[in-house]
Amino acid sequence: FLQANNVAINQSIFSVAYSINDALSGVKEALCTNSLDAPFEKCDINKQSFSELAEGHKYLYIKAMDMAGNLSDDHTYHFLVDQTAPTLMINSQPSANTSESDAQILFTGSDALSGIARYECKMGSEGAWSNCSSPYNQSGLADGAHSYYIRAFDFAGNMSPILNPAWNLDS
Repeated sequence: FLQANNVAINQSIFSVAYSINDALSGVKEALCTNSLDAPFEKCDINKQSFSELAEGHKYLYIKAMDMAGNLSDDHTYHFLVDQTAPTLMINSQPSANTSESDAQILFTGSDALSGIARYECKMGSEGAWSNCSSPYNQSGLADGAHSYYIRAFDFAGNMSPILNPAWNLDS
């Protein structure tokens, strides 16, 4: 009846696609509401579009009426609008100037609406992003400048600001 349910999105415009059929008498109309406290109203037979959505949990309730006048059960579609980037914080990192060739970086992230989906990290500005977790440990570093890049993504696809702990190693 419905496309994927329980999704998180990061946009204020969204469409829910669905398929309604009745093999016996055919479908007369679709009825929709976004609140069970509100009456069902006639809606498009294949999709419902939303615009200017505020952040938070949203619901679409759909039922169909066939040509014989029978009403289907309600079908519920849930989605979460999250347009806020996750927060990311460095909890611990090497001193700006250190003689230690081993480095440990502790970081945490949070996202109040959809939650943290993943962290991505890379060593140095030219490195490739890859999934990572805290703590990040690197051993046997050579003398010189070192930097690490960390970003977080929430389940809606929002990305945090990139954090860039950097230090100089002089052993």
